[in-house]
Amino acid sequence: MARACRAVTAAMDAVAPQVVPGVTMDELREEVELQLRRAGSLTPSFPTHIFTGTYAGTEPGDLTSGSRTGDDPLRDGTTVLFDFGGVVDGYCSDFGRTIACGEPSAEVERAYEAMLAAQEAGRAAARPGTLAREVNAACRAPIEEAGLGEHFRHRMGHAIGLDVHERPFISPEDETPLEVGMTFTDEPSIIVPGAFGVRIEDIVVCEEGGGRYLVQRRSDRFLAGGGFSVNRERPVEGESTTNAELTVSLGYDRFAYDFPRVDVSVTAAAFLSLTQSGRERLEVQARLQRELAKDFYATLRGYESYDDEPATADAEKNDWGVTFALGWSF
Repeated sequence: MARACRAVTAAMDAVAPQVVPGVTMDELREEVELQLRRAGSLTPSFPTHIFTGTYAGTEPGDLTSGSRTGDDPLRDGTTVLFDFGGVVDGYCSDFGRTIACGEPSAEVERAYEAMLAAQEAGRAAARPGTLAREVNAACRAPIEEAGLGEHFRHRMGHAIGLDVHERPFISPEDETPLEVGMTFTDEPSIIVPGAFGVRIEDIVVCEEGGGRYLVQRRSDRFLAGGGFSVNRERPVEGESTTNAELTVSLGYDRFAYDFPRVDVSVTAAAFLSLTQSGRERLEVQARLQRELAKDFYATLRGYESYDDEPATADAEKNDWGVTFALGWSF
């Protein structure tokens, strides 16, 4: 699970500089998922959600990936909230950060400090024997003390492991006593409709002296947006460039037959100048994957070979998998 946490941290580090005026939530989502793959994540652990304002984008001016506002440009002075996760070796991560596009206001800074205090209070309370609802209350207390309790409309978190959302829930109604080794999210947020939102999320493991972040935070401050990154540069008119990337990884696939496998991923991207049609960038990506060792692990489950196992979905019975994507930006 720590490797899954490191993958999302690496993806966030790569994407943060792209939070600039004019970027869209859908562009950021695509870049997050690209960087997750490059960091070793097999797949997102849940649908990547990037937004401003409210979670559901219900207020005027809110931007939300995957919605009708997903292609609207980001304005300067806005906070962008990231909620995404990865899967490495069958284990999930769930992660969140707030990126400031421009200089955050004093009000946003104050809310952010209260949120950080809440996350730390939740972590410290995560001791064996403490009820889940008591940990949730400890997390909520600093936000209540800051006068922002009505804007923390979310539980502190949930257990996580082979699935991204597991029990117990760190919520007001859950009476489960925590045990050593339990892993769960610590994800306070403050959402002020029509004004701003801030969130943070890390995975904590329960230990005798209090919770421990599975991957230590490197900074308590806002992550800063930045200038244009390579993926937002436009090609010179009449010029095209190509690049390719080859990745080989050893992993564990819990979604199919639970056997170790070798992934061979080939990603190729082409950037073309197509100004006459209005398309400034054309990106082509392809992934080719070979799964090995099926017969050997079938015998461990009591079958003579892989082909003797009960029939399953074609995608799981197929030795080769190919993913192909084509897109362009204007």
